Amino acid sequence: ESSVLSSKLNPHFPRTWMPSIEESEVAICSTEFMNFVPKTTEWRPYIYCHITSEYFQNGIMTKVTGTTGSRQRAQPKEVTVLPVIMPDQTDLIARFLEISAPLLARVLLNRREIETLSRLRDTLLPKLLSGEIRIPEAEKLAESAA
Repeated sequence: ESSVLSSKLNPHFPRTWMPSIEESEVAICSTEFMNFVPKTTEWRPYIYCHITSEYFQNGIMTKVTGTTGSRQRAQPKEVTVLPVIMPDQTDLIARFLEISAPLLARVLLNRREIETLSRLRDTLLPKLLSGEIRIPEAEKLAESAA
């Protein structure tokens, strides 16, 4: 649950996620991800922001092997030795987390809402188009627009 995932595959297209796991018993992940786990869950936003930073992404690019295209991979053992920016002041980290954690939590909530709305759209739209179900207000709007 506290993991931050970054793709090893074609790192010139940065892809980093904070997975939102609702059922840990059924959660799976590709081996094409590097799994970053903070020592404490509260630090997850800091880890995410650090990994997505231009500084760290450029560092990952220096640890790539393989030819061009889909054969390029970041090497996790090499990435783990990249320098990490750690402020000396714990109150600075606390302040950063105070600001960033609610923002990233909202991103996760928005993503869940998007998934719910997408499922609803995918369920209702075919039925509306086929006439299986009708919405009187929508019919009135359609008639007035014609």
